[in-house]
Amino acid sequence: MKTAFVVVCVATLVSSSAVAQRATVIFHVVDESGRTIPFRVDSFVQSERKLELRSHFTDLRATDIPHGIYEYVLVGTAPLTLGETKSGRIQVWLPENLVVVQSDLANHPYRGDAGPSLIRGRIEHLPSASSSSEPVWIRLNAIYRDESSDVPVDPNGEFRIYGLLGRYLLTVIRADEVLGVQQVWFEEDGQQQPLVISLPDAPLPVLTVHKR
Repeated sequence: MKTAFVVVCVATLVSSSAVAQRATVIFHVVDESGRTIPFRVDSFVQSERKLELRSHFTDLRATDIPHGIYEYVLVGTAPLTLGETKSGRIQVWLPENLVVVQSDLANHPYRGDAGPSLIRGRIEHLPSASSSSEPVWIRLNAIYRDESSDVPVDPNGEFRIYGLLGRYLLTVIRADEVLGVQQVWFEEDGQQQPLVISLPDAPLPVLTVHKR
């Protein structure tokens, strides 16, 4: 009886572990403005075993995906994206995995031979250099794709940004302080205007989250 009880317990643990190792995968394809662009999954292959799991997807959502490394191919289905493909490689290891992909409908940062565009900016209410010896700098994170750019800030608060188009989150940083955050949309057309960032009176507060 003791042996049977032990066997039952082990079987239960293995079964629970197997369930825990499966996940949901969701693709979300957008243009540079964040609007959803219709795509479908053409291929979703587990890299190690070369196992094709495209059949698990309904539209761009799949469940019961084993943990692992996958290579994917998405194909556009809208009139403007017919024939467009987006491919990449992802690791599935969380219970829910959201993969945001930007369509080629978005403007590209470099056009022709003119070189990257230049945008001049200025930070207002910049803390004085006497308050800290640490430099102030800017990080720009694209909201709809995995892309970032770091920009130095002059002591007088002036900075220069090259070759960006689309929507970004601009963060002003000094050492371990976030001095300000601003959403910015860089457009290709229209008259260029200076980018002015006005900082709040104090650094942004930190929300601390404790893991259990």
